[in-house]
Amino acid sequence: MKKALSALIILICIHAALFCRAAAVIQSSPKYDKIELSVEKKKLPPTVDGTVSDGEYGRLDITDGMLSYVVGSESDWSRIKNTSFDAYAAVCDGRFYFALVYELSPEYRRTDCALKNMWAQSCLLMSFAKEGNTGRTALELGIREDGRYIWRLAENGKDPATEQKVKYENGVYTYEFSVGLSSFCAEEDGGFLFCFSLSAGDYYDDGGYAYIQLGKGISGFSTADNADAGKDAALFPHITVKEEVAPTETESEPEPDTESEIPHSGDDGYAYVSVTLAAVCVLTVLLSVKYGKKIII
Repeated sequence: MKKALSALIILICIHAALFCRAAAVIQSSPKYDKIELSVEKKKLPPTVDGTVSDGEYGRLDITDGMLSYVVGSESDWSRIKNTSFDAYAAVCDGRFYFALVYELSPEYRRTDCALKNMWAQSCLLMSFAKEGNTGRTALELGIREDGRYIWRLAENGKDPATEQKVKYENGVYTYEFSVGLSSFCAEEDGGFLFCFSLSAGDYYDDGGYAYIQLGKGISGFSTADNADAGKDAALFPHITVKEEVAPTETESEPEPDTESEIPHSGDDGYAYVSVTLAAVCVLTVLLSVKYGKKIII
């Protein structure tokens, strides 16, 4: 009887611990339900090399109100809210290019689990869909230094041709990625749906976990009864493709008209030359008067 009672107490404690862990999850929805961003159509494609160079991309104008968060505890919450990043994008020759740069302390960086479990460690998750898609009809994939993993193909069912480069140096992550628009049935001159989730924690071996998401619909916000409840392409931000804006040329000042300007002191010594010439002329006249001879200069 005592053994049975002890076993029951242990089970109750385990259940309570699991419940407390689940209850600790904090989810924060974005401020805006409808998120729209524009991406420039570039004449030259960015180079996917782990370095974001000037002019390669256009910077995405992402504000705090567009972001959602999913974290495992209050400590994860305070840390993830202080995480800043810069996101860039471009469209060129039928491909979508995306880059993200952010700081991550080495203590939270982990990439030792299998690729299929990368969502639980340091990685970048992305989803793409054509306009009008709903439910789990989007292309879902993730990337990290050692490769990519596709969770779900888009409605065309084809493995997308992608490029990627992930670099971690001096506590800074740089993700660069490109994918063909046809991989998720989008067109270059139209818009499409795009969402990303940045995993900045270590959940795989029972550590803390923390996600920053653009909008929602890619991960998180699911329920205990339905893990897919939060995955819906209709919730993704909408991307509009626009023509590249040419840099504004500054008007150059007109060249000075040196022929019509009167020289003054400091203008390449013109005034000094004039004074010297006048002095020579005066001296010549004086010498001519004294010696009675005409001196030609």
